[in-house]
Amino acid sequence: MWSNKFRTRADSYVTWDWDINAPNPVVLNPQTGITIGYKDGVEVARDQAPAEEDMELQNIEYGSDWVRHTMKLASRNPLVPSPDIDAWYNAKIYNSSYSAEFHGVHDKAPSHELYMMDYPGDFGVDIHTHEHEGFEYLWPWQPDEEFHISF
Repeated sequence: MWSNKFRTRADSYVTWDWDINAPNPVVLNPQTGITIGYKDGVEVARDQAPAEEDMELQNIEYGSDWVRHTMKLASRNPLVPSPDIDAWYNAKIYNSSYSAEFHGVHDKAPSHELYMMDYPGDFGVDIHTHEHEGFEYLWPWQPDEEFHISF
């Protein structure tokens, strides 16, 4: 969860204003890493997909003690024509009980990871991880991975 090696990364910040005991606006920090192309073990190209076009927050709702949002991702390979890396999740985060609900779907390629961390701080919880199964799983007709997590 602390790695700076990633193809796509979408950090969404859910915080509360303790003075008025109400949620702050949800903030998204979309990022993409450098994609490097190799031929016969030699680097032949490198580029970066546009993060602001690839990731977005939707359906943001605020309750007195919770925040709900959807994060959608559709990131293309900047080097070759290919299907996007597709993923989305819905999250509902509760303030007073420190509980949460997550439901999401993603391609089975590449690896996908979802974490929840205190902010600011250094404590994190694995919500969902899934290992890369093969780039053929980027095609729309291939099955996706779905997850439901509550704690």
